[in-house]
Amino acid sequence: MQHSINYLTRLALICVLLVCSACSTPLFRANFSGSPLGPFSNGDTGSFEQGSSPQGDVVLGSNLEQSSVKFVNSFLPDAGTALLLGPNPVTATVSPTIEFRPVSADPDHTKRTFYWDGEKQGYQTMDCIFRDISDGDLMFTLRFANGNALLILSTDYDIQVGALPSSLPHQVWITLQPGANTGNLKISFAGGQPISSNGFFVPNYPSIGGAKITVSCSYAGFGSAVQESYQFDNLIFRSKK
Repeated sequence: MQHSINYLTRLALICVLLVCSACSTPLFRANFSGSPLGPFSNGDTGSFEQGSSPQGDVVLGSNLEQSSVKFVNSFLPDAGTALLLGPNPVTATVSPTIEFRPVSADPDHTKRTFYWDGEKQGYQTMDCIFRDISDGDLMFTLRFANGNALLILSTDYDIQVGALPSSLPHQVWITLQPGANTGNLKISFAGGQPISSNGFFVPNYPSIGGAKITVSCSYAGFGSAVQESYQFDNLIFRSKK
């Protein structure tokens, strides 16, 4: 039953995205279709380029271990492929990082939307950092930790978004509004009410249209990717006036 709900939810979201395709531009789209199961890279660095539209969607990896960053069977009922990120083993010296780097937006587009399907196992901290790579400014961090989601806007200010139970498939929506330097976050999952934070302040939102925003995700510590991991699937980033 839960898989049926998840499927219907994804179908509705896809329909919404198709309707809006004429009014916005896709910056990044990666469902990892066609990726063979197994390690993301055989070395400590690597990249994966998605062949679907838009051309040139790139996922970059650094400090990778074969056990902690790899393609696996999707948690969704579509029998597809997902990208798993876990902590490096305790024998490693550095944590792995996955970076989703979209192409440039239309110069007239400053509104950004980020979407992905996700599922987290365990309770270790995983941070997804949003950064304007045109000038290096840190914008904010979405943190998944101890069964909760948080927004970190500065070293001394964070927002408790709400509880996100472990092993529960969910959908993440983030929309950035440049006019007021604000953002909206919603995380939806089957069997519960969405958790959200609307109108949070984004201190370093790019003021120039066309700037690139990259999302880098990593675990803070070390451990076993069998017990602690996050799976990404169906990532879609868009720009709009």
